[in-house]
Amino acid sequence: MICKTLPYSVSLLALLTLLGACDPGSGQNRAGPEPAELDTVISALTPKPRESGQGDFAEASAAETAAEERRLVLERGNYWTAGIPGFGENALKAFAGEYRLPGSGNPVRIWLTREFLYYEGWTGRDSMDGVRQKTETEGIAAAAVLDNSWTVIVLLPGDLPAEEEDRLLAAFRARLTGISSSPQNVSLPALIPF
Repeated sequence: MICKTLPYSVSLLALLTLLGACDPGSGQNRAGPEPAELDTVISALTPKPRESGQGDFAEASAAETAAEERRLVLERGNYWTAGIPGFGENALKAFAGEYRLPGSGNPVRIWLTREFLYYEGWTGRDSMDGVRQKTETEGIAAAAVLDNSWTVIVLLPGDLPAEEEDRLLAAFRARLTGISSSPQNVSLPALIPF
């Protein structure tokens, strides 16, 4: 946001300079531009709508906001816990976190474990190779084995469309592939764009 407002800040500084702002050292005003010059400066500094076919400022702002909203933000994370969804009552050790998903009141919860898992009742996810899933009361649990013996389990809110679920799972898999093989060096990313 600072970068977007920078030209206006610079423009304001230029305008104040041209208008002959007060000289703080002398306490007296300097002479400013003539009225015709002032009109030219104001006209040059006034934002103009984009050319036809490029949309207006509101459309650009809405698109930028939508792009910013397409990311998960870690709200609570990087803690060890016991118990993973989708495997009944268990005390499986896992590294966990919760992400805020824009547009959903429910968090996306994640667990990373190096425990051996037996996937009874889990099915393959048709749209993604190597991903298993199981419907839980809180949503859909999806699991995928990463490249260095970690398994990631993601609990997706039940109100997401299937294509949104796939994008989220692909984003988690991409960001977590290559995490440290050492449990003490594992850290969940603060932002996950999808």
